[in-house]
Amino acid sequence: MVVKRERKTKIYKQLSEMYESTEQIRLACRNLEHTMASTNDAKFLMITSSVQNKKKSLITVKLAAAFAEQGKKVLLVDTDFRSPHLHHLFQVENNLGFTDVIGNPMITHNCILKTKIPYLTIMTAGSISYESFRSSLSDRFQNIRDKWKRQYDLVLYDAPSLTKSSEAHDLMKICDGVVLVVKKQLTTNEEISLLKKDVERANNRILGAIYQIN
Repeated sequence: MVVKRERKTKIYKQLSEMYESTEQIRLACRNLEHTMASTNDAKFLMITSSVQNKKKSLITVKLAAAFAEQGKKVLLVDTDFRSPHLHHLFQVENNLGFTDVIGNPMITHNCILKTKIPYLTIMTAGSISYESFRSSLSDRFQNIRDKWKRQYDLVLYDAPSLTKSSEAHDLMKICDGVVLVVKKQLTTNEEISLLKKDVERANNRILGAIYQIN
C-alpha cells in the first residue's frame, strides 16, 4: 500500500503523557475493547456527539492512537463532511479523501496518510460533495468495507453531531457501533436518551461513551 507521510504538527504534543486526558482515553479504549469482544468483534466505529464539539475530533484522534499503541492497525477517517477537522489537526491537504474514495475506490491508496504513530493512518474528508452520492452510500461502500476489514483491525469515523446532521444517520448504516462524546454541563440526560433512540432506530448500538470535562 502506498501512503503519504504528513508533516510534523502540534497534534503529537496533544497526545503526549503531559496531558491527563491521554491516559484517560487509554482507559476508555480498554473498556471499549471489552465491549467489542462481546459483540462479534466490531471493526467500524463511529465517534459522534449530541452537539457540535470542536474537541470531539481531538478525542477521536486520541482514541485512535490508544488503539494503535496496542499494535492494532487503525484507519481514522474524517466523515464530518460539512465541517472537516482532521486535516487541520494533522496539517495536511484535504484534496483527496473519503468522498473521493466513495466516488472512485481505485484511488484509495492515494488518500491514505501515514502518521508518526506506528499502525495509525488517516484519511481526510475529501473534496467531492457528499450530496452527490449520499442516497447510495451503503451500496457504494460495501466493496471498500470488505477491503478495509481485511487490511485493518479497526476503522474509526470522526463523525458529525448525531442530532444536528443527517449525514451522521447515513454513516450509522456503515458502522458496527457508535461511541458518544458527552460534554459536561452541555449534554443533557434528555439528549442522551434521544441519541440512544436514534441509534436503536437505525438498528445499531452504542458501544460506549467518553465523558468530556473541558
